[in-house]
Amino acid sequence: MVKSLNVLKTIWLACAVNMLSLLPSFGQEITTLTFTGKSSITQEHIPLHYVVVSNVTRHWEEVLYYPDTLLQFGFTGVDEYEGNGSVLLLQNVPNPFDGVTDFTLQLANSMQVNLEVYDLSGRKVADYTGRFASGYHLFRATLVSPQTYLLSAKTEAGLLSIKMVNNGNGANNSLIYLGSIHPEGEEILHKDGIRGFSSLPFMRGDEMKYVGYVYLEPDMRSSAPIEKFQMGDEEITLLFDVCSPVVHTLLVSDIFPDAAVSGGEIIHDGNTSILRKGVCWSTSHNPTVSDSHTDDGTGEESFTSSITGLVPNTTYYVRAYAINSIGTGYGEEVSFTSHCNNLEVTISGDDEICAGESTTLTASGATSYQWSTNDNTAAITVTPTSTTSYMVTGTNQYGCTGTASIMVTVHQLPSVTISGDDEICDRQSTTLTASGATSYQWNTNVTTAAITVSPASTTTYTVTGTNYYGCTGTASVTVTVRELPTVSISGTTTINHGQSATLTASGATSYQWNTNDNTAAITVSPTSTTTYTVTGTNQYGCTGTASVTVVVNSLAPTVITSNVTDIASTTATCGGNVTHDGGAAV
Repeated sequence: MVKSLNVLKTIWLACAVNMLSLLPSFGQEITTLTFTGKSSITQEHIPLHYVVVSNVTRHWEEVLYYPDTLLQFGFTGVDEYEGNGSVLLLQNVPNPFDGVTDFTLQLANSMQVNLEVYDLSGRKVADYTGRFASGYHLFRATLVSPQTYLLSAKTEAGLLSIKMVNNGNGANNSLIYLGSIHPEGEEILHKDGIRGFSSLPFMRGDEMKYVGYVYLEPDMRSSAPIEKFQMGDEEITLLFDVCSPVVHTLLVSDIFPDAAVSGGEIIHDGNTSILRKGVCWSTSHNPTVSDSHTDDGTGEESFTSSITGLVPNTTYYVRAYAINSIGTGYGEEVSFTSHCNNLEVTISGDDEICAGESTTLTASGATSYQWSTNDNTAAITVTPTSTTSYMVTGTNQYGCTGTASIMVTVHQLPSVTISGDDEICDRQSTTLTASGATSYQWNTNVTTAAITVSPASTTTYTVTGTNYYGCTGTASVTVTVRELPTVSISGTTTINHGQSATLTASGATSYQWNTNDNTAAITVSPTSTTTYTVTGTNQYGCTGTASVTVVVNSLAPTVITSNVTDIASTTATCGGNVTHDGGAAV
């Protein structure tokens, strides 16, 4: 006689594990079966959606649908769900998830259901409303931001809610209905109020069969069946011929300061559809899709990805990724350094100066500078003695460099000279002529090369000459004004006719008389009043003149009377001969 046994089923979470406890009614030991889904390809865990448990010996079969769950402080070993007898809201799978997750709603009767997802701020980000028949209904949530969300189910029976933790970035915020997940006629065991109690018979040694199921869009996939005589507690691994994608990362090419090209090859699609693929990158090792990434479509074809938004001269790490319903697979990590941008450094400032002048050179286009003069400021002031080249290297905030150079040409100053008499006599003029430049400016405000001046006293004249390059030179000359000699004449200025007079000039060093004499003293014997002029020259060549008039007093003329002739009664002829006029007209 076969004893009747009660069966207690309880689900415990440990990396996508379903646990079944079988409790006999007559004190038999509890038998605990722990179901774990794994990939037969990579041995990674596969989150089970449900397990079909068949007792071949006693001819019963049950479907255990217990997805993963997440308590607030991590995994505790106890699955979480919300139920009120009419409605059961099961935890989403997987949880945490990478942008996309599925969850199940069990209804005891047909009813209207309003599903809503709220973020941490209490903002509703997605919803779905519909009327559903009794049974299990599968939904998919896609969420954008990495954070904890609250999923609520509002029905006529009340309000249920669970927490969902998103670690990735979904394409949008949405809820979609995937359909009923159990074939018609399958028995799903959930007792009101207490989860997993059953009165189905079990005895150790019964022949059992276990098949696991996982929903992989667009259909449900089953594990390889396990058939055995169950002798006691056991951890049973259900193997699926699926896995996360296996991806190869392509080397980075076409590297620019702000962009590059990479891509990937799907080595193995995990025997299920590739839902997303691309590359992800970061300045830290092992980037994930939570970092910057591309979305390069679906399918198992190789792909090329454009990496954008880069910072120049920065090292990045890149991995190709692909996502299927099992999870996310990453390719090997490759690294590259973005190129420097074409840093254009410029120099402003005068590049032509005159000898003895300075110029300020200012670099721009970078954040720091290093000059060939060892200065490290943006602006430098230089005073080269000859034509010199200056170079600056500029560095921007990314460490990229650029160079610029400038040739400062030094023009020599004009050699200005002045020609002309620099000594003149009083009341004389002199012409001063400047040379050695192309234009001139005198301190007399005259702008010609030559000027004529008549200074009343010794005077300095300065001229500034400017050459073709605008360089200037100066010259000065002092014009010394010498005084004229004060010449005077002494001597007798009144004589009688026939006498002589001595005239003596003084006040100079040499003399020239209008008598052609060149001695200081001359003796003259004028026969009539006569003016005598002398020009005296001093040691500077300056001349002065003096004049004197010698007055000649005349005498009575001397006359000889001639004989009388032609004597008549009333007339006669007589005459005389003036032998000396006495110094005056007769």
